[in-house]
Amino acid sequence: METLEEGGMRFWNLKFDPFSEHPLSFDDYRDYNFLVKTSNINLMTNICAQLSDDSVSKTFFLLGNRGSGKTSALRYLDSLLNEKPAEGDISIYCNVLNLNDEGHNQIRDSLHRTLLDSLLEKVDTIHELRQNIDTQPIHDKVLYSDDLFAIDREIKKILRRISHYYERIFIFVDNLDKSDAYREFETYFKKNQGFYEEIIKKKTFLFIATQLVIGKHLRYSTETAYLGRKVFEMNTWDSDELDQLLSRRLKYAYTGYDFHLNGFFETEALKIIYERNRYLPRYVISSCRRILGRAYEESQKDRVKIPCKPIKKVFLRKHKDCIKGYKREYEDFKIVDGLVLEKHSKARELIEKCFKRNEGLIYDLTEAMFSVKEKRTFHDKEVLHILERMNIIQPDASRKKNRYRLVPPVDNLINYLMNSMEGDTESVKYYFVSYFK
Repeated sequence: METLEEGGMRFWNLKFDPFSEHPLSFDDYRDYNFLVKTSNINLMTNICAQLSDDSVSKTFFLLGNRGSGKTSALRYLDSLLNEKPAEGDISIYCNVLNLNDEGHNQIRDSLHRTLLDSLLEKVDTIHELRQNIDTQPIHDKVLYSDDLFAIDREIKKILRRISHYYERIFIFVDNLDKSDAYREFETYFKKNQGFYEEIIKKKTFLFIATQLVIGKHLRYSTETAYLGRKVFEMNTWDSDELDQLLSRRLKYAYTGYDFHLNGFFETEALKIIYERNRYLPRYVISSCRRILGRAYEESQKDRVKIPCKPIKKVFLRKHKDCIKGYKREYEDFKIVDGLVLEKHSKARELIEKCFKRNEGLIYDLTEAMFSVKEKRTFHDKEVLHILERMNIIQPDASRKKNRYRLVPPVDNLINYLMNSMEGDTESVKYYFVSYFK
């Protein structure tokens, strides 16, 4: 699996990997110097303008394929609302990292628990709310309990309390990306009509990002008509927009002078990359990362028959296997697993031992590891205790209840896998459940 490690970055005159999540995370370019003003971003700007004097609660569905830029668009809208917030406005961003879509009750468990957690985090950042809402007992007794009714009750209570201080509430729900569970989503929204009607009746604006197949099903469902929804579909990126995306990332990392994108990729090569990755920005980035890594490796061979710099059409014809950024081949996992055994044997041994002793919980254990890495917690306390007992996680420095961090060997392993698989979390999870049984 090709990656842009030190040798590759020197070969391309880069001071860091421009295709990794860091340092080009959203927060680092909040001044928008690195944000491509696509038609989708312009749509968010228009929505923000329309909301400026809107006082009628609404639900917005933002629809798009995985990798189409839904999260960037939502975060951009959230940042616009927070940049110069109108007096009496507040926004809450709810990133559902551990969506369980096996049934409507599981969807409710994942989504509502994450929403409560996001509300508690927001309360803790605002003095006037923190003075009037004691979050610690809710953290300790409700958030990780099996009582979903108690979770819903606390969500409504907190939102009612927030409405005393803020006139309008904006709630962003991201990562509802399970395309094979659209009927369960429909049932979920049908069963929770009372919950949503109470939430959106008091000048609350709800934004939900999800895949096209789910959103289109909800759009035409009579069972979800109560949401009074507005639906927006993400537009497909065009070549100029993708050129800008790559140029801004590469130029930011470039150590040379007179940067030109065609110094990295010729126009015909880019056309092939864009088409093979369906013009989806996430996968275009992943593909370019693999291709530049492969070019460096080829350049180190004794006899290089095909020029590696810039990337040409003829190079891609020879190395077709690294063009797709969105599909994992079985052989890739074999290669990665061999490297894991060589470089991260201790972490692999820990996880393999844990999985073998808890075979019925492999999927939950995998989700919990990623949740702890991202959010320091997981909704299932039993799974957390198993991971702690098996030395996969340990209490974090804050000493707060049910707050953990991965032990260093496991954290290093996941970082290595994320680097090897170009930040494709789903592929890393698939590797765990496939190779650690």
